[in-house]
Amino acid sequence: MESTQSVALFPKKPQRDPKAAGRQLKLYSNYYQLEFDQNDIQGVNKYTVKFEPEIPENSRPLRKAVLKLVKDKIREKLEFFIDWGVNVFSLRKVADLPQYEAEHDGTKYKIDIEWVQLMEATDKDHLNFLKIFFNSMMRSLRFEQIGPKVFNPAKAHSLDAHNVRVWPGFDTRMIMKERGALLSIDVAFKVVRTDTVLDYITQLRDKADQKGKDWQAAINEAIVGSTVVTKYNQKTYRIERVEFNMSPETTFDKNGTAVSYMEYYKTRYNESVSDVNQPLLINKDRKTGNEVALIPELCQLTGLTDQMRTDFRLMKDLAQIVHTNAEKKVQEC
Repeated sequence: MESTQSVALFPKKPQRDPKAAGRQLKLYSNYYQLEFDQNDIQGVNKYTVKFEPEIPENSRPLRKAVLKLVKDKIREKLEFFIDWGVNVFSLRKVADLPQYEAEHDGTKYKIDIEWVQLMEATDKDHLNFLKIFFNSMMRSLRFEQIGPKVFNPAKAHSLDAHNVRVWPGFDTRMIMKERGALLSIDVAFKVVRTDTVLDYITQLRDKADQKGKDWQAAINEAIVGSTVVTKYNQKTYRIERVEFNMSPETTFDKNGTAVSYMEYYKTRYNESVSDVNQPLLINKDRKTGNEVALIPELCQLTGLTDQMRTDFRLMKDLAQIVHTNAEKKVQEC
């Protein structure tokens, strides 16, 4: 009969000397508890919203559209607020709000907003409000959001020898713990290439032609899903697809008038287009489904290619920006 031996899954806890006093340790974390620095703000206030005639709770697009018509009037009382489901949330407590009136698609609505309660610090809606409030604050500071991270294009580092710029920023996460919401902040960086998307498309097409491959497939594989930055306003867009059947000379309806994309960008941003044969890049808004057509010549790609990652000098220069001490990172951001 085989003998069995017990296997210890975990090491035994060391015996503590009852006479040992122990040693005090200081532990640090990059999680911060959010506090309001104004005495008249005690937390997040919850309001209920009622429409007459009634708008069903599952008709959120209509509720938002009607509420948007009186947004400025509501802000006069509540300042910053968000509408979430059938409620409105604000840092301001106003017991008696006036009745608002709005007309949408020929229907006149009366809107009543009533204070319900001061949210508990551990309430899920409290956390949702703080997330939206924080993102709105970063946008007002002209930070660009890419995924969960935000970047400051105004303080970009230029590496002219490598045709790249580095945006400093933050990776921010908000979580709920036993005592309330905590904000985690870490530094982040985004590489923006100074050459245009059109330059990159030309390179991809030349390589594909030399190898006898499908150049449109090569361009789609390299660009679809990537994030680009527009040269004229430093806004970021995620590319949904590349439209090879469209060009800067393609027209669209603008207030009843057919306008080409080339004319539009010249009139709106004073940007000229030299190549009328380039395809267009399509961005699709995930919330509204609306599409935006971008001209590659007026866009720059973000991130590093595999070839750039093998460039020792580039990676060394990037490390001097990215891998600095914490104090310097805080000063720069």
